[in-house]
Amino acid sequence: MLYRVLSDYFSIQHLKSLPSAELQDIQIKRLRHIVKHAWLNVPYYSKKMKELGMTPDDIVTLEDLARLPTTSKSELASEKHDEMIAQNMQPKGCTSRNTTGTTGKPTTVLWSGEYADYITALRFVNTKRLGIRLTEKVISVEFHGVRDNAIDEEASSRSIDLRKIRKFLYGPWVAPALITLRWKRVGFRKSVSEISDVIVNYKPAGIYSRPSYLRELGAALESKAQKLNIRKALLSGEVISETCRRDIQNYFGCETFESYGAEELGSIAIECSAHQGLHVQPHLIVEVIKDGQNVGSGERGEVVITNLGNSLMPLIRYRLGDIVEMMPKESCRCGSESHRILKVYGRKQDILVRGDGCKVYSRDLLDMLEATLGFRDFQIEQKESGDLAVRLPADRATNVAKISIANVLKGVLGSEANISWETWNAESRPVKYRPIFSRIAA
Repeated sequence: MLYRVLSDYFSIQHLKSLPSAELQDIQIKRLRHIVKHAWLNVPYYSKKMKELGMTPDDIVTLEDLARLPTTSKSELASEKHDEMIAQNMQPKGCTSRNTTGTTGKPTTVLWSGEYADYITALRFVNTKRLGIRLTEKVISVEFHGVRDNAIDEEASSRSIDLRKIRKFLYGPWVAPALITLRWKRVGFRKSVSEISDVIVNYKPAGIYSRPSYLRELGAALESKAQKLNIRKALLSGEVISETCRRDIQNYFGCETFESYGAEELGSIAIECSAHQGLHVQPHLIVEVIKDGQNVGSGERGEVVITNLGNSLMPLIRYRLGDIVEMMPKESCRCGSESHRILKVYGRKQDILVRGDGCKVYSRDLLDMLEATLGFRDFQIEQKESGDLAVRLPADRATNVAKISIANVLKGVLGSEANISWETWNAESRPVKYRPIFSRIAA
């Protein structure tokens, strides 16, 4: 098992250094293999392809991938698991990954032991890519505050050594987390003040969390006037505004990196030290589609992912539900020629809809409200009727603030936008915090 993790580690490092043409050749071979495997052993995909009159021989190039049907989260959740699992493989000893169901019904995806080991190796690669040594301390900050079915804090916050590496594959760890030989996880029942004390005492070199948590923790640490030596911060799990990113950099005095992942797949893409987009992991093929067609660089669309690594429960052209924008296919300053994501705009729920049907991305609106007006810790909900509910902390809900926010929202969404105001307690935010979201299907 350890040997497989080490072998995968060096294999991933090699793949990341390959010219794009060589990496594409390897991906084509793996794509043909996984499609043939699914055709022969996975009833769900076999049925789908036969309905289209397709066979594995029809997949010759990466462009041929678009001929295969997509699989949505709702389809994955509604299908019987025995139809999604490879019939020639035993699920015994596999890893179960559970989605939260924020976009519908919760879904369970099974990882083979080989793929789980691969993801473990990939996490080590990600850590090295950020410039964190295996002997340095890293802390992962989970959801804080009271939570149902919270895990035992003492067990969850212990440092973990290499002999316990398999533990990283179980429980509610977010997929792209940093891993070293000196790793601590903290959160759940602890308050912001308690977590900040843990960080001060632990003295980590790297920190991983959701950006909204880190910004709140940064403010708490600044109030304590504590000097930290955190060098790197990995941000994931939420739409990240440029203002939030700068706040975290200022609070912690560290370099920040964005990571994009999913429970079903593990790490999807991660930013490098050149900060020129997020590099797609070599075992994944990422397409961006709009109105059923693949779009080019510079255009926003829904991300569709094919996983070349998990044979137990293949995900081929899986619609993750996120909106992204790809970068042109050119070399990064770090030397890598892998495909890169320019920006992750979040789920379809993170898109507001104007009265004329035009879309407004919450990431763009966040930058306007935070950078221009200086607001933090707010929430804007667009209801099914199109009306907006704006929630502000009690100490910020002044008439001047409301007028400023209303001017921005009406300027973006139209003067006819109907706005109501509510008091917002930022400390009671849910695990999956969305500062701006819509209940209108985009």
